[in-house]
Amino acid sequence: MNSGHVLPWSGEIFFAPKRQYDTAIILVHNYGTSKKTFKYHIPFFHQLGFDTIVFNLDTPADRRRIFFPVCKTGWGLRSIYTQRITDILRMVNRPKIIMSLSMPASCALSAAVTCGFSGIRAMVCECGPSAQLFSCASLLLRHYFNIRRAVIRIPFAALLQIFWHPFHNVLTRKDTAAIPENFPVLSVRSGLDKIIPEKFIAELFQNTKAKVTVLRLPSSGHLDGFHFASELYRPVLTEFLIQHA
Repeated sequence: MNSGHVLPWSGEIFFAPKRQYDTAIILVHNYGTSKKTFKYHIPFFHQLGFDTIVFNLDTPADRRRIFFPVCKTGWGLRSIYTQRITDILRMVNRPKIIMSLSMPASCALSAAVTCGFSGIRAMVCECGPSAQLFSCASLLLRHYFNIRRAVIRIPFAALLQIFWHPFHNVLTRKDTAAIPENFPVLSVRSGLDKIIPEKFIAELFQNTKAKVTVLRLPSSGHLDGFHFASELYRPVLTEFLIQHA
């Protein structure tokens, strides 16, 4: 895969060998990973004829200041990630579709609101976002870090909420309410998701004005639908992308 046009935050544009659409796919990875998360997604998008843009939400400096996550727009990893996604959106001067994963999907949504949805044709949100941050943090600690005892897990979940953003739930509901009427959103929800249960995502999108297409993957866990439920996921994703390109 050939890439070029280096963007901030180690951003790269991967050009489709046979581009069919001017719209580019901007990919926002999940917390704790990197742009390499999408190494299998990029060939799929190329087959459809889309250029693809990836970048890192985290830097080595962020890991050194884990207990003081602050940027020019505010406190918390949520503010840092939102600012970086906003930077990318403003630099990509062409139509775009955002695909975001897990809780950083809330940051992608906030960045789209900040940009007034300018040039953004649609959004794909997989296993997120949610306005139940404390509950999701507790589930993450229990199922991913195997912290079973509530007396330990609850204080750590509270700390995670503070470091992410103390007012995440309020801000995420506000951003969801700000989505333009009939703006297309593909909401991918996994039936066996132990980190962000599908009911949390459904609750968030319940009163939105957006045109939400729900893709439920009943046998998938957190973020594994693209690989392990591809027969359900990829045809719907393909149709959605082409329809809104």
